[in-house]
Amino acid sequence: MAAGAGDAHAQPAPYCLPGQVPAFEPGLSELNDQIGGLLGEPLECLHPDQDSGDSIQVTSTGLAVIQARTNLPGFVSGEEHWQLTPQGVVYWTEPAAVPAPPPSSIGRPAIVDEVIADAAARLQVDPSEVQIQRWGHIQWPDSSLGCPQPGGVYLQVITPGWVVGVEAAGQTLEYHTDEAGHLAACNTLHPRVPPIDGT
Repeated sequence: MAAGAGDAHAQPAPYCLPGQVPAFEPGLSELNDQIGGLLGEPLECLHPDQDSGDSIQVTSTGLAVIQARTNLPGFVSGEEHWQLTPQGVVYWTEPAAVPAPPPSSIGRPAIVDEVIADAAARLQVDPSEVQIQRWGHIQWPDSSLGCPQPGGVYLQVITPGWVVGVEAAGQTLEYHTDEAGHLAACNTLHPRVPPIDGT
């Protein structure tokens, strides 16, 4: 006997109302635009955190936060923090107050598997030992993919691609890619936002 039509309805994402689709609220969208799309994709709807009172939202690359005390949007990925303030975006590193879950393998781009294979070869470890820290879609300002080499010549065109962070053997690598599958392993993490003014 055929299943009823109601069985075909997809279950709403966590913390979403029926018919609601996970999306970033305007402040988080603006922050995401300013840091190159590092928030990834929302995996659930924004909801209150019972311990802190902040509003939180798990994403494909970390944890989006609307701070209850200041109402400022922020993002946490591992030990990296970003926050959109009236003076602009600030960036700092410290142990995350709310541990960000590892990115889900569901829906991740195929390029992530290529990064795992390349990192395993570089670090001479088994691919199973390579841990994905984060991944997200990004628009590179030119064909250098954010990793220009001395003497290199690059097309000055917006180049869509991915940023993928991995860790293995006590080392962290950040890969920049385009959508054609070209990889650039940037061993030095470049600042994504201007340094914080200490004043």
